[in-house]
Amino acid sequence: MQSELDAQGAAEIAAVREWLEGFGSLADAPPLPDPDWLWACAQISAREDAAAKALRMSMLQYGAVGAGAAWLLFDALETVQPGIEVWAAAIAEVAADPLVNVAISALAASAIALVTGGIVLLRSFMARRLRDLGLL
Repeated sequence: MQSELDAQGAAEIAAVREWLEGFGSLADAPPLPDPDWLWACAQISAREDAAAKALRMSMLQYGAVGAGAAWLLFDALETVQPGIEVWAAAIAEVAADPLVNVAISALAASAIALVTGGIVLLRSFMARRLRDLGLL
């Protein structure tokens, strides 16, 4: 009886050995990457994801503010003077006066300065956010 169990155990051991040898040896397996390198890659990826999310959120916020400001401006323009034709006719009428041309030029220059200042501020804000996230 004991010899029968030993023979059966030896057969099972041989079957398991053949099964394990079917996987190949560990020497044939490719080497695993360095864990420090994997950790650094994961940290860089996390920072890039956080920066992209922050940039998307900032752009959404600025877009919402810009859309709201445009809506308020157009709403105010409709209550002051209905129709763009009235505005165009008024501008054409007063554009003949040189003093009005100077005032319009000054207003245009002021608007350009405000837009440029806003762009510069937005750029510095975004650079600061990216620097805080470690991407600059």
